[in-house]
Amino acid sequence: MTRKNAANNRLYAFVDNELNAAERAALLGAMLNNKALEERVNRLRRIKDLVALAHQEPPLPTGEPSRSQSHRRSLRFCPLLATVVVFVVSAVSGWMSYAWLSETPRPVFLELAQLDAKKPASEKVLLHISDMKPRQIERTLDTIEKLLASSHRKGRKIQVEVVTNADGLDLLRLSSPYAARISAMASAYSSISFLACGAAMQNAALEEGGEIQLIPEAIETDTALGEILKRLEQGWSYVHS
Repeated sequence: MTRKNAANNRLYAFVDNELNAAERAALLGAMLNNKALEERVNRLRRIKDLVALAHQEPPLPTGEPSRSQSHRRSLRFCPLLATVVVFVVSAVSGWMSYAWLSETPRPVFLELAQLDAKKPASEKVLLHISDMKPRQIERTLDTIEKLLASSHRKGRKIQVEVVTNADGLDLLRLSSPYAARISAMASAYSSISFLACGAAMQNAALEEGGEIQLIPEAIETDTALGEILKRLEQGWSYVHS
């Protein structure tokens, strides 16, 4: 890893609240004497807030819309989403051009319920898990399995990446109640991968006083936020489960 990548990952972890107290204090002290660093951190915070805002469902008008109307509205690439994507690429990559805007596939922000196995909205899907609520986890895994099974039967290529951080990291621990199910999914479908935020693991290890043990199928990535930004830039659909 280059020094630049290491520095980026440290900032991602800071913005994503995955640094320990000593590391956060050191970075906050450095920001006091470095205005450029402070602005960069603030810019990353704005990106994170914009991504979260863009993913939120708009309030429903009086009277429930029809299913088709709701589906069309939710899949529409609104100006806010376009702003998020342009801002992300500009801030992270340090460049922007008309060619990128016209040639690179635009990412889509979806709800879990919109991952229709019959008519998937995207062939590249990133699911972000930051909570460990059993009912929601089971619903997420059920949805993923249906999506993969349907795509496999129809010979359709699809890539699914599950990224975990915060409390969601528990999904990929060796002690996870879902370990056997994840192992079976990974064995059945080569197009799914499970990633654990390395910064979250380091933080948890310090809090718990021991190394975090992951299931064999888990892949450690530097930071969850960095992975999400990378996939957004590549045109993946994003689902926060």
